[in-house]
Amino acid sequence: MTFNAYLSQQRKAWDVLSDFCSAMRCMPVWNGQTLTFVQDRPSDVVWPYTNSDVVVDDNGVGFRYSFSALKDRHTAVEVNYTDPQNGWQTSTELVEDPEAILRYGRNLLKMDAFGCTSRGQAHRAGLWVIKTGLLETQTVDFTLGSQGLRHTPGDIIEICDNDYAGTMTGGRILSIDAVW
Repeated sequence: MTFNAYLSQQRKAWDVLSDFCSAMRCMPVWNGQTLTFVQDRPSDVVWPYTNSDVVVDDNGVGFRYSFSALKDRHTAVEVNYTDPQNGWQTSTELVEDPEAILRYGRNLLKMDAFGCTSRGQAHRAGLWVIKTGLLETQTVDFTLGSQGLRHTPGDIIEICDNDYAGTMTGGRILSIDAVW
């Protein structure tokens, strides 16, 4: 990947950092004392959560599942990038997923690829948006006690929901009958 950008006007530092981060799929995180960056990349699970870890609401539900709206599942993306073959002017790369268009209809997103000077890189950026929107459609919401404070943004956690799995996937040990 090549990052090729210049800043031609004064902007807020947070906006500039966010733009830089968008080129490498990461996000700036300010914890009140330190600025760090968290990248969206594969990593190991740092902690599993089971039904016994979550706070159950008044309806007896611990894990609440939802899906992304169909309007958020883009099937076509117009990616603007700086094109050296066009005198360093802005060009647009159209990326489409024909199978997704047949299933969901054409849902176009227009985006700028900050620091991008390659048509291939612009194409990959658009493809990433389409595939992420189509494959990562489900979210889970839950409430934890103080054990949830151990995490930082970007940590990968595992959800072991007995109700979702239809079987016992985890729990807590309540007592042990031990003979010494």
